[in-house]
Amino acid sequence: MPDARASQRQALLSQLDYLRDEVAALRQVVVRVPEALQRGRAFEDALSFQETLALLAGLDTHVRLPRLMRMQSETAPHFDAAESASLIREAHTASTSELLDALDTARRQLVDYATNLSPAQWDRTAHFPEGARDVYAYLYAITQEDAEVLRTLTYHLFDAQGLGG
Repeated sequence: MPDARASQRQALLSQLDYLRDEVAALRQVVVRVPEALQRGRAFEDALSFQETLALLAGLDTHVRLPRLMRMQSETAPHFDAAESASLIREAHTASTSELLDALDTARRQLVDYATNLSPAQWDRTAHFPEGARDVYAYLYAITQEDAEVLRTLTYHLFDAQGLGG
């Protein structure tokens, strides 16, 4: 019997891997943005460009991949909301290029792990603050978070280059 959800898994993996394409595109754009603007915050409560890169890499490395692994090794684990403050510390010491490298590596590891899950492993569940999710729902939520973060990064770079209204 054909696997009815194979196309859904492939679509989610492609969406997850899309962030790596964005990293490549950001490398081209960021060279035109002064470092002070890469490190600076547009608003007091907003993350800087570099802090955002560090956050994404930190989430993939220290939160998302470990949670996905726990979903496979434990029966319906419970997860609390992720703490982001500690994940952005690297932004204060690393260059933008290093942060882009870290993000690319972290996302590749997440995608590689998910790619190697069997169809049955995608049905494993965990309890998140938002409710129970299987791997499909968990990875979908990550793609939605990525989309929002990338939208914010794009606006930040657009404004930093003096192109904003």
